Amino acid sequence: MNGSGGGLSIKDSVVITRGKINEYNKDTWSGMIFENTETDGIVYGTPTLSQEFTLESTRNLLIPENTSLQGTAKLINEGHIYVQGTLAEPVSGNVYYPLTIVDGTAEGSDVSTYKNQLYGRADGTITLKGTNVPAGQSAVWICSDDTVTVTNSTFTMPAKALTFTPVVAFVSYWEPVNQKNETAGCNAILKADNISQYTTLTTGWYAVEGTVTGDTRIKVQGTVNLILEDGCSFTVNGGIEVNEGNALTIWGQQKGNGKLKAQNVVNHCAGIGGGNNISGGNNISGGNITINGGIIQSEGRFRGAGIGGGDRGAGGIITINNGEKAQNVGKYCAGIGGGSGGAGGTITINAGKIQSEGGYGGAGIGGGVNAAGGTITMNGGEITASGETKENGQSGLAAGIGGGFGSKGLGGTILITCGTIRAKGGEAAAGIGSGNAAEGTCNIHIQGGIIYASTNIADGQNESFFERFYAIGSGSGRTDGSITITNGVVITKGQINKSNKDTWSGMIFENTETDGIVYGDPTLSQKFTLEDTQNLLIPENTSLQGTANLTNDGNIYVSGTLAEPVSGSGKVHYALTVTGGTAGGDVSTYKNQLYGKTGGLVTLNATNVPVCQAAGWSCSDNTVTIAKDAFTMPARKLTVTAQYTNAPSYTVTIPASVELGNTAKIQAEDVNVVSGSQLVVRLSNANGLKLTTLEGAEQLYTIKNGETSIRESDAVLTVAGGTADNSGTVSLNFAPDGEPKYAGVYTGTVMFSVSVEAASNP
Repeated sequence: MNGSGGGLSIKDSVVITRGKINEYNKDTWSGMIFENTETDGIVYGTPTLSQEFTLESTRNLLIPENTSLQGTAKLINEGHIYVQGTLAEPVSGNVYYPLTIVDGTAEGSDVSTYKNQLYGRADGTITLKGTNVPAGQSAVWICSDDTVTVTNSTFTMPAKALTFTPVVAFVSYWEPVNQKNETAGCNAILKADNISQYTTLTTGWYAVEGTVTGDTRIKVQGTVNLILEDGCSFTVNGGIEVNEGNALTIWGQQKGNGKLKAQNVVNHCAGIGGGNNISGGNNISGGNITINGGIIQSEGRFRGAGIGGGDRGAGGIITINNGEKAQNVGKYCAGIGGGSGGAGGTITINAGKIQSEGGYGGAGIGGGVNAAGGTITMNGGEITASGETKENGQSGLAAGIGGGFGSKGLGGTILITCGTIRAKGGEAAAGIGSGNAAEGTCNIHIQGGIIYASTNIADGQNESFFERFYAIGSGSGRTDGSITITNGVVITKGQINKSNKDTWSGMIFENTETDGIVYGDPTLSQKFTLEDTQNLLIPENTSLQGTANLTNDGNIYVSGTLAEPVSGSGKVHYALTVTGGTAGGDVSTYKNQLYGKTGGLVTLNATNVPVCQAAGWSCSDNTVTIAKDAFTMPARKLTVTAQYTNAPSYTVTIPASVELGNTAKIQAEDVNVVSGSQLVVRLSNANGLKLTTLEGAEQLYTIKNGETSIRESDAVLTVAGGTADNSGTVSLNFAPDGEPKYAGVYTGTVMFSVSVEAASNP
């Protein structure tokens, strides 16, 4: 009867049946169970054998992975025990452990195959034989347990699982992190005459020698290292499949000129990375892919990334430590990162020269169409990434680095610490950040490097449209996202999301290639040349550090602090404030501020100088000498102020009254006016040189200095300046002009003016 009701609990028991067991509670079983057989048993769970049991000679017992047999002192083994999991204590008799031979076989009476798995008997003697060993060569075996010694291809099996890989040659490779040569024992040397044997690369080391073309897709199983020998050319038609859970590391040699080209890839597959529904199912994410050298060109095919995920697969874990790469891909996928609909995964670039172009709708580095950028870290290298690939005349819509086109195409988390980065986004997509139409935040952290980022506008749109979209930030000009800049040089065509602007610290050329501004107190940790067409402003309260890495071929305008002198053919200008005058010579005005060129001659001209006064100059830096209204500009900002000297002083004495026929003495004493000017006493008003009586009778008169008649406005006394305490005297003769017609008392008023005038005045 095959009823399914009820449940069976098994704990720490040995069960032998002829017939089935109700398996309703199978996941909870813990015991040694021989279901419907007396010969083949399986251990479930972690049972403890509490009663003595003899495994007869006709019986086999399998201990699968993740199971453990306890209490084995009560087990008498006369049969065969196959251990994938744990046998808690030693057991006598035939006990076998898994044995894996890569590119080879195992021979001897102590070798057994049980349920399609090869086993070696504990303490047995086993001989290894390599396959695909070149003629005239013998394999050198590498064991997963370095305590196991292989002598003449023979070893003694321990009580543990082992994996053996044959070494047919020792090949050098360049280790880029520590910058030194290393040597690896290779399982095979891939050549033109044997490549057809290697459609699958299993765990181990391989090297490519000469010109090699593989006509089918190569699949990586396990952890594979591939050395591109100097001068080799390895073309893989169909690409290299590295699915999630597997790992491929590509090495170069010291020259680094070995080439790998993955091309003619099956639709939906990555050039190097995830497969498609035919080769393993949709949503095939890339595995762990590391590039340490060589020249790599990888072409994904329709919906598959150049390096990373297959159709709808994430990019996996991609690390680039060295080498040169160029990715050309199909539609809807990233150059490096996710396939169509797949996120970028975890991408780390530490060095190398990388050119990566996404397919239509996919980022250059990051997510495929409608997918996020993932986690992207750039610690060095020369990187060019584009998401502007067009289709049927339509502009590309993905980020250069970050998210693909679509509502889910967020920038992800992007960290840049070093390197030279050139990122171009498609229409309304960020150069670094989110793709067009993405909805949600992105997190971008720039901590160093030289970054060039640009968005794009539709064909025919005016350049002003760039200001509507972010070169760094969210796509479509959305304001969400967080951008931090703590160092580095950033040059954009398009805006930068400014939500954290107050915290920025860097050299930033926003939406311009010509005019940059220093924010905060950045340290320039990477060499950068300010071109002859570029200007850099260091505002007040900012400081540029690490200037030994700066070559200035343009113009630097300093209102803040330039920590150290800079090299180059360009000019450094410091802020100059002139109070009470203007400056000429080696000066320029930038953004409405006057600057003096370091080492240049600056001339000064006082304005609004009071009459007959001279201007001197004071300087905020008392080490600066101003001579003849000129000085040499130092490497620091200055304020110079006009100071007017030699204020005139004098004493002029004029009699209060004089009678006709008498002489009036006018005297100037203690006259102190500057050279080039003079003290002048003038007859300013004599009322027509006539006197009158109370009755209205008039009498004319004359005023003479010697024989010279004096009229109104005439100077009667002049004393030249330039000599301290100068003086002068004049006697004026007042005389009637004819006899009066009428008797009476005649009176009138004479007025004089005193002034300091230029000596050139008449």
